This record gives sequence, C-alpha cells and structure tokens, in this order.
Amino acid sequence: RLGTMKQALHALEDQLKLQRFKIRDFAPKVSISVKKGHFTVKTVENGTELEEVLRLRFEVFNREYMGKNRTLGVDVDKLDFICDHLVIRDDRSGKVVGTYRLNSSLFSDRFYSSGEFKFDKIKAMPGNILELGRAAIDKDFRTGAVIALLWRGISEYMQLTKTDILLGCASVKTIDPLQIGLVTQY
Repeated sequence: RLGTMKQALHALEDQLKLQRFKIRDFAPKVSISVKKGHFTVKTVENGTELEEVLRLRFEVFNREYMGKNRTLGVDVDKLDFICDHLVIRDDRSGKVVGTYRLNSSLFSDRFYSSGEFKFDKIKAMPGNILELGRAAIDKDFRTGAVIALLWRGISEYMQLTKTDILLGCASVKTIDPLQIGLVTQY
C-alpha cells in the first residue's frame, strides 16, 4: 500500500514538472521528418511526443545509469521547452527509441554549456550555434543504427538552421581517474 501511495506521489510530481516547464504547449521551431527502413527520424511535434522523450531520458539516465527504483518518471529541465528534440521512432512498435536535444542560437541565447564552461567567447563568435545534449537511446537499440540516424537528423537540422558551430557537453560514465584522464587527454 505504501508503494502504491509512493507511485501516486511520483506521478503527481511528474505532472507538476511537465506543467511548470510548459511541456503540454510545446511546438517545434524546425520540423524534420525522414523515413529510413523501419525508423522515422523527426523533430518532436507536440507536448505528447515530448513527454515520450522525457520518459525515455528518465529510463536511461535515472533507472539505468543511476539505478533508481522508480518505475516511471520524466527527465525534464528548464531548457526542454525552448529546444527542439530530435527523435528516432521505431515504426514497427511506434516507440521512441532515441533522442537528442537541439538548442539553436536562432531561437535561444540560453545554453546548458554556459553553466559548465566559460562561454562568452563562443557566444560572441559569428554564426549560428547548435548545442547538442541529453542524448539517450533505448538499451535494446544500441547497435549503432539509431545513433547513426540521430546524426543524420542532426546534419539535416544543421543545414536547415545554417549552423556554423556545433557543441555540447558529454557525460563520462566512470569515476575512475585513469579512464577520465584518458578521455580528456584524447
């Protein structure tokens, strides 16, 4: 009974987050839709699709990587409403199996990276910036095909937004100083 009550509170918390960040009112800035085999590469078109993305991200980041026990949830922050979201949908199941968050300087001057790094010189550079972030792929689809399709969608988005600068933060799933050193050295 306590578990049921906990789940209800988590569901209410998720709904409040979605409302706070205006997810239900979401509309894309740039529309892309390309079919490739049994996949569709596209930008999210509405709040319902965006909620699917936020649930996939929760599954990957919170349940899989962080080991949280919550069965359902959303991974959402203040940038999700101002960004476009690229998705790969498996047309056989209708399920969103991959996503990337796309933040173009054509539509926003706020970037996640500016909270992690000195960013003023980059923002002052001429040209359009595209920041990539929050990439997530369903664990059953990590064969290389989905990430290749995501990059195809990113390429198309870059062309449509006339992007000159591509950047973003990446997480390294380790706390081993040697592995971190090797990644940063590379």
